Order: sequence, then C-alpha cells, then structure tokens
Amino acid sequence: MKEIGGYIELDTCRHAMLHEDAILLNCGRNALAYLLEARSIKKLYLPYFLCDSVANVCKKHGVEVVYYHICENWLPKDLVID
Repeated sequence: MKEIGGYIELDTCRHAMLHEDAILLNCGRNALAYLLEARSIKKLYLPYFLCDSVANVCKKHGVEVVYYHICENWLPKDLVID
C-alpha cells in the first residue's frame, strides 16, 4: 500500500506531463506555499480535520487560518465567512 501525500516523484516520471508549461512542484505543501505567495492570500478557511502540515505552511507565510468543523458527509458544518 502506498502512502497518501508526501513527495511527488517528478524526477522519475517517464511520461508526458499533462500541462507541459506548468510550474513543477514536488509536494502539496510547496504547491500551497506557491499559491499563498502568488495570490497574496492573507486568510484561509480550513477544516479541523486536516493534518498540521497545511496550517504550518500558512503560519510560515503569515496567513491567518480560520477553522471550521465538517459533517458526516464531509461538508462544512459551521463555516462562517466574513
């Protein structure tokens, strides 16, 4: 069984990329960090049911994190966007 998340092995990929002109990032944390910087994101709404690595990237980049709960069907339960 392979783990979910972690390092994306772009250097071992032998097939054509889906988007040849895309920016290559090797993990979800780096993709998030890129988006936070590129879009000047200052606030992000995240579910409590999430690993710490996402919140840590936000903290590192000075992004305010607002947490919300999720229901049994994975939809937001108490999301209030201000």
